[in-house]
Amino acid sequence: MNAAAVVRLDPTADVLLLSDYDFIHALWQKARDAGELLDSVRVAAEQAMFSSAPADHVAFIVTGIHDAYRLDQQRERDKAEAERAARLAKTQALQVVGIPSTPELLALNDDNFIRAVIKHAASGPRSAPPASAPSPESRPSGASTSSTECAKPTGPMSPTS
Repeated sequence: MNAAAVVRLDPTADVLLLSDYDFIHALWQKARDAGELLDSVRVAAEQAMFSSAPADHVAFIVTGIHDAYRLDQQRERDKAEAERAARLAKTQALQVVGIPSTPELLALNDDNFIRAVIKHAASGPRSAPPASAPSPESRPSGASTSSTECAKPTGPMSPTS
């Protein structure tokens, strides 16, 4: 009965009268119908059904299904945590570039999120204002800004010496 509760299989009298193999098959069908949520349970049921040893069938019913269900639950928790971290990172990125955070933007996959941020009117080239050239008064004496003066060679190797 505990094994049936994992996959929400109604333990009717007909189900309780099934052989271990057929019971595992019924559990497998419910896990298959649940999709990714019970993926580990489905795989464990398949492994148990492939075995011809009755002890493997009993082991799956008594403990194997519960172990597999714990793996499915942990995977779902990990997935939810990764999704929370991704939403937080996206929210922070939007704050940096000055784009309001919306549920639609946060729901996008990474590639589409980046495209949406690039295309958004609030995003654009972020560069520091151009540095102004130093005033002639702040230059050391004898310093020149003329490109021809800067390019003239001086010293012992110059052609004019």
